[in-house]
Amino acid sequence: MIIGSPEILNCPFCKTVYQMQSLVSGNTIGGTCFSDGQHYYPMLPDQPQFTVCDSCQNFFWVKDAKSNENMMEKQGEVYLPDIRWLEQEEWIQAISLGLYRNESEEIYLRTHLWWMLNNKYRVMDRIKPNSEPFEKHLYTENLHALLRLKQSEEAPDLLLLAEIHRELGYFDEALDLLKKVTDAELKNIARQIRVKARRKNPFVFKLT
Repeated sequence: MIIGSPEILNCPFCKTVYQMQSLVSGNTIGGTCFSDGQHYYPMLPDQPQFTVCDSCQNFFWVKDAKSNENMMEKQGEVYLPDIRWLEQEEWIQAISLGLYRNESEEIYLRTHLWWMLNNKYRVMDRIKPNSEPFEKHLYTENLHALLRLKQSEEAPDLLLLAEIHRELGYFDEALDLLKKVTDAELKNIARQIRVKARRKNPFVFKLT
């Protein structure tokens, strides 16, 4: 992994200055992937596309933040906070406020909320996810909305659709979708999801 110079950005609302790390190159060696699409690549870390300003508390899309050319010249001379990932309640708030302008942005927000809700269960497949009444409702509501969005795509991701069905407990539907996966590179993942669906296991799991 080769780290590049950070990009210096202004909050679109209050002009607070942030930095976002950039990469010149990276790789997926040593990475961990999960059935819901979440992944951890230590040599290729993700950067947030959506964040919140800790000064004015406004949410914003990173692509809407303008580069601060003046601060670029002062790198290393002053402390700049990093563009950060949202906490669970912040993802929920952003979705409830409808802070997306198209289906792609809504998918991004809902996918990250899905991953956040799954985080506490990634190593526990014997406890039903989101057993608390509020989180269970939130979990299923978010997944149903995400399912609707992903199904409407021009080229739906069959693996992801199967996984959403499986996590919602629609095991037969998940198995039917997996039958349509023909890409040789995806068949190992499809096989692992199929095993869980046949066992009526709705829990997120680490792919091998």
